[in-house]
Amino acid sequence: MYMSENELLIIFNEMLDECHEPFKIGYLEYEASRTLKEIDPIAYEEEFRNFVDSYFDGEYQEYKYGYRTMPSDEELEQERQEEIDENLIDEALEERAGI
Repeated sequence: MYMSENELLIIFNEMLDECHEPFKIGYLEYEASRTLKEIDPIAYEEEFRNFVDSYFDGEYQEYKYGYRTMPSDEELEQERQEEIDENLIDEALEERAGI
């Protein structure tokens, strides 16, 4: 399963906002996620990384724009087999075309 960082940030922010009351100053009110991000961006980033780790149960690969769960051995074998099948089909088509 692949999820973009933006998708995970939305889920993370919603979780923060649901778990914590809004921050209030006078008549102004700010969401917990926005407050943490603005006041302490390092803590926000650290909590986001902890959230990602727990969301994927510690088994994920980080990509430039998102995250993917680590494939199981069965999924890896299936991917290898699909790649082999694609190569066999390509070779058969090339042979049939006389390439």
